[in-house]
Amino acid sequence: MLEYIDWPVLRYFLLGSIVGVVIAGRVFVALPVEVLRAILGLFVLYSVWTPKLRPSNIPLPGFLGVGAVTSFASLFVGGTGPLVSAFLSPEHLGRKKLVATHAICMTVQHGLKGVIFGFLGFQFLPWLPALAAMILGGFLGTLAGRHILHRLPEKLFTQLFRAVLTVLGLRLLLLAFTG
Repeated sequence: MLEYIDWPVLRYFLLGSIVGVVIAGRVFVALPVEVLRAILGLFVLYSVWTPKLRPSNIPLPGFLGVGAVTSFASLFVGGTGPLVSAFLSPEHLGRKKLVATHAICMTVQHGLKGVIFGFLGFQFLPWLPALAAMILGGFLGTLAGRHILHRLPEKLFTQLFRAVLTVLGLRLLLLAFTG
């Protein structure tokens, strides 16, 4: 789906992501994972359901901050896909551009995270079979998702997108409170 990527958004997101992972790689965060999950969960719900912060209102240079903050957080809480999604507007981008842009942003973010973990001494070799299985599963899921995406009406996609983000935000909160 390369033709659907919003390249200007990606450029700002990439620059911010580099800053975020470098800072996170050098900082020891004393916050428990549960606190970070609660913050992320509340933010996702806030961004989806309140009119004050709508993704379509974020100026393009704002994605520098989005990349920095979400990439910083990703080193401590793992998957920040729902958080990044909260900044991408289905109304503004449309379903294909949103999905393609989100996918490349997450690829960049996880790739940078892998580089930083390598510099911090993480041993990837014992995890190669699991990594290969995850990459294959992600690829197959992407093929299936693209097939569905092309058949999904824009309005239904927007409704499902908000519903999924809501569920993921609530899940983060549940994990925060249950450990």
